[in-house]
Amino acid sequence: MPPADSQHSSGRRVAFDLGVKQRLEDFSPFTQEVIKDMPIDWTRGTVPEIYASHGVDANTIEAVVLSHTHFDHIGDIGQFPVKTKLIVGPNTAKAALPGYPTKPDSSVCDSDLPFGSEREVHELSDKDEWKTIGSYKGIDYFGDGSFWILDAYGVSTY
Repeated sequence: MPPADSQHSSGRRVAFDLGVKQRLEDFSPFTQEVIKDMPIDWTRGTVPEIYASHGVDANTIEAVVLSHTHFDHIGDIGQFPVKTKLIVGPNTAKAALPGYPTKPDSSVCDSDLPFGSEREVHELSDKDEWKTIGSYKGIDYFGDGSFWILDAYGVSTY
C-alpha cells in the first residue's frame, strides 16, 4: 500500500488495480468455480479501509485503472465513491461484457464494469491521445511523464 504522501505532485491520486474481492461469494459463479480451490489470502478489509490504515482517504482517489479483468486484479469498484472514475483498456467491454447475472457464465459481474451507471467508466480508445513510449503506445495520464497507461498485448483483451 502507498504511504500517505504517495500522490502526484499535483495532489491527484490514482489507484492501479484492486486485487481480489473480499470473499469468494463476491465473484461470478463461473469465477467462483475456477478459483474455489486456489490458496488465496482473502483480504481483511475493503481496499478503502486498507488505504485508510495507511493514511490515504478513498475520497482522494480520482480514478482506478484496471490493467485487465482477471479475478486477482478487478476487485470491487463499488467500494469507492461514485465520483471515482474507472479506467479500462481498449475493447474491455466487448471482451468481458455482459457480466453475471446478465450472462450466467461470465467471469466478471455486471457491477465490475458498470458502464451506463452513475460512475464514469472510461474505456480507452483511438479517441484518446496515445503516444509512443518504447515499443508500446501509451497515455501520459498526468501529462508530465510520471504515470503512463500502456496498451500491452494481452492486457486490454481480457
